[in-house]
Formats: sequence, structure tokens, C-alpha cells
Amino acid sequence: MFHRLSIVILILTISISATNLVRFNSFNIVKDLDKNIAYQDSESKLLKMEEAIEYCSNLKIAGLNWKVPTFNELFNIIEQKANYKTVSKVFTNIESDNWYLSLTEHNDIERPFWLIGLANGEVSFLDRKIENSFYVKCVADISNCILDVENITIVEK
Repeated sequence: MFHRLSIVILILTISISATNLVRFNSFNIVKDLDKNIAYQDSESKLLKMEEAIEYCSNLKIAGLNWKVPTFNELFNIIEQKANYKTVSKVFTNIESDNWYLSLTEHNDIERPFWLIGLANGEVSFLDRKIENSFYVKCVADISNCILDVENITIVEK
């Protein structure tokens, strides 16, 4: 009973927060209005975890500091529909039926990182022994930024 209630509350939270996403076409980013996170929404890259960390940290979009997302940051863009989950339609560059990396560690030593299927909301783990590449959608903290349709201004706090 407790687990069902927790899952229902989680699904409601996700669907509500996913509706607060706004796209900035001039930068190819999506802003979460509640969480002060920007999501890269240019073409997704297929990378191994180490490559993804380097790629995001070197990303040059709007002068922001980018990183590989945590599980919660990435799962936040999944919307619960009547009988299925999908990524918010505000995103225009999602590789359907593919896995995206998150930097959140899982407590299993052999499968240390979470993977999320953005097209369907499925969750899995990245096995440490697997050298496959997965897609990455970088994120940036924008709590010290002002965003408008044409500009992003970084403000010192």
C-alpha cells in the first residue's frame, strides 16, 4: 500500500513539473521554471560515460556551465500520460527508443549508473563492464541567470 501511494505521488509530481518547461529556440535549450535548470536540446550525442562528462563540461551554449544530469534532473522531463510515459513535447531533439545517461550512482557496484529511456520513461542501469555508448542531454544550473527570449544574462549573487 505504501509503495503504491509513493508511486502515485511521484507520478503526479513529475507530470506537474514537466509542464513548467519552456523552450528557448535561439539557444536550443529548455528551461525548467521550477527547478532553475537548463537542458541542452541541440542534437544528442552518443558517448561513453567518460566522454559524456568531458563533452558536457566543454559545451559552449549561452555561456553556461554544463554537466551530465543526475537521475532526478533527467527524469524530471518525463511526462505521465493516461497509460504511458514520454518526454515532454517541448524537447525537439530526442533520440526515440534510446537510453540517456545520468550521473547518479546506483548502489550496485557492477551497475553503478542509471539510464533513462526518454521516449518511454523506462529506467535501467549501466553495467560497468559494458563499453557501449549512450545518448547524453547536458544540463546547467541557471539559478544565477536571467533568461528572456533573446538573451541569457548571468547575474552574480
